[in-house]
Amino acid sequence: MDVYFTLEFPSQLNLTLKPMTEGFSILPNLVRIKVGDVKIPFRVSVPNTFTEGTYQILWTTIGDLVPPVYTPVKNSTVVITRNTSIPIIIDPINRIPFGGWSLPIYVYVTQPPDIGISITLNFKSSYQGMELSKSKLDFRAGKFVDNFSISTWNNITSDNFVSKGSIVFILEGVNAPMYALSSSIVDFYITAEQTDQPIMYNYEVTGLGKTWLNVTVNVSKICQAYYLLALAGSRVPTFDELLKGEPPRPSSEKAMFGSFTVKSTLMASLYVSSLVAQTPYELFIGYLDRSYNPSQVYKIPITTKDRFYAADFSLRFLQSTLTPVERKHARDSVAFVLGLQEYQVVEQKYVIQAPKSRVLQSSQTSTIINLQIVENPGSEVYPQPRVIALMLNQRKYQLTARMPTLDPSFVISASDFPAYRPSFPNVPYITGFDFSSITLAGQLDNYGWLYAVAIKANETYSMPTSYQIANALNASNVPAPWACVEVTQAYQIFTLNISGLSDGTKYNIFVVGGSAHPGYPDLMDSKRIVTLNVTTLKDETVLFLDLDLATRLEFTLGVMLSLLAFMISFA
Repeated sequence: MDVYFTLEFPSQLNLTLKPMTEGFSILPNLVRIKVGDVKIPFRVSVPNTFTEGTYQILWTTIGDLVPPVYTPVKNSTVVITRNTSIPIIIDPINRIPFGGWSLPIYVYVTQPPDIGISITLNFKSSYQGMELSKSKLDFRAGKFVDNFSISTWNNITSDNFVSKGSIVFILEGVNAPMYALSSSIVDFYITAEQTDQPIMYNYEVTGLGKTWLNVTVNVSKICQAYYLLALAGSRVPTFDELLKGEPPRPSSEKAMFGSFTVKSTLMASLYVSSLVAQTPYELFIGYLDRSYNPSQVYKIPITTKDRFYAADFSLRFLQSTLTPVERKHARDSVAFVLGLQEYQVVEQKYVIQAPKSRVLQSSQTSTIINLQIVENPGSEVYPQPRVIALMLNQRKYQLTARMPTLDPSFVISASDFPAYRPSFPNVPYITGFDFSSITLAGQLDNYGWLYAVAIKANETYSMPTSYQIANALNASNVPAPWACVEVTQAYQIFTLNISGLSDGTKYNIFVVGGSAHPGYPDLMDSKRIVTLNVTTLKDETVLFLDLDLATRLEFTLGVMLSLLAFMISFA
């Protein structure tokens, strides 16, 4: 069972916690804390011979600064009890259709072993035409669950057919005396073959965050579900691909394969993490019943929750100017004090719509630096950036320790980056092209970005979304030739050059704009995407040179041979 180190605020450093008390097994043996971590899991186990009682685990911190940023880690209190008969739970075995399989049968331990246990599986008798997927389940240190399945063959005669059988479970291993099987013999039953396909009646997104989702499905029968989660627009997998989890998908699809079991309630939940905020996904699910009947492949569209907007805030320094090095040091210091990655603190480029309280100017004796905090879209441990920025008012001691000229009397205020999506004042247009590149021009009515992607006309099966264009993808999430340019002045024309194209090929060019939001611009709605068409020049230079060279060589050789013949005749 996991226990946790918990920080009051995301870690400012990459640290390692090392246990100093002997006799305990810590998994992992060194607990590593990365910048931004808040809750770090670990496990503690002890051997069977350990004496009951209350113990303290002492820790030392590796990687802190001098003087240290963090106080020493508190001792961990561990209570050791001599539990026996820790239950090992075996799931009920589904009825197995003739010529089918049982689906995965899960075996759980409520508390994982310190070193390990194993469970040997055998049929009680010899059953013709039946097979166990595993002969042994291994629960090594820290492992909670394993599974096996039973398969039957449909090529046996009715004389050899049995309608009931049993499996014998034998518990072994170093930690076996501490555990007890819920049953040492479990019966299973063979039933008639199923012919109908599984049907998904409905689904519900029962939980959704910026980096995770939970989907509950309701299906017509007990079955095994196989899924693929990928960026919206990715190629629809076949059922066989879902079943095998291959071939590997392009990394640009951000694809994840997996499976889960729909049990007797005919409902099951799927939890997926490690997603990215404000990103459109599609969940493909196929179901396989106990007679190996596949369902159709179902598609569920899901978009993760929006990321927080960046925060605009200012610092004041008691010096007339700041050098580029000092400005970078200011950004890095803010990131350090707040436990952020360095890329999350940037200097503000544009004033889109500043509150009056933030219209600040430098003077002869002080300098104002305007900064922004950008959210990490792959994490949910931080509050919104505006709240993080305001925390600097309580961390001025740490700030001034790193930046002595920072004005500690200056009250730091913060506001959200103003949300907007730019528009095209005029339609973007192509200004030139050659054998392998295209140049186009466009403008926006505000600061921001222009993005363009080039897709071969004969490969344009549908229009890419704004998200795909901004991320250099076609409508199927396959990388495509792409270009972008930062729009640093509204209504000014900016050019983009897309290179790496094939000669003599017709392309569709898709153009979209985005805001100046740092790191993650707000993109135009997909209905505002502009489509342009162009055919690159046919590059025949090499072909012409080869033909011309061959012709001249043949002609010269002919002249030389004629002259040689003439000279011989004359002689």
